[in-house]
Amino acid sequence: MTHDPIRQLCILKDQALAQSGEISIQLTQGTPPDKLVPLLQKQSETIQTLQEGLQDLSKIKHIEQHSEDIKMLQQTLKELAEASQTQVQKATQKGVRLPGVGGKPHISRRPKR
Repeated sequence: MTHDPIRQLCILKDQALAQSGEISIQLTQGTPPDKLVPLLQKQSETIQTLQEGLQDLSKIKHIEQHSEDIKMLQQTLKELAEASQTQVQKATQKGVRLPGVGGKPHISRRPKR
């Protein structure tokens, strides 16, 4: 992270919120899976980077002066995680297969013809 980690985390938060909004729009419009998967993966990466950045804050001296910013970022991260989970569920219901999400892929038990 750069010399101002709180600012960088706020930028990441804004990116993740914008990505979440875009994904919601795309899900509503019935965007095909090949277009949704990259959006969902990018959002996941942004949220993960945001989580890691929040964890890194504990290493910064005088971090207590940023406690309100940190609380706001933590709340936003929680909301993003919930929204992301909802979006993944909606995408899965529409037939989007996301690697690493939801366990093992479905194996058909039907006999082959």
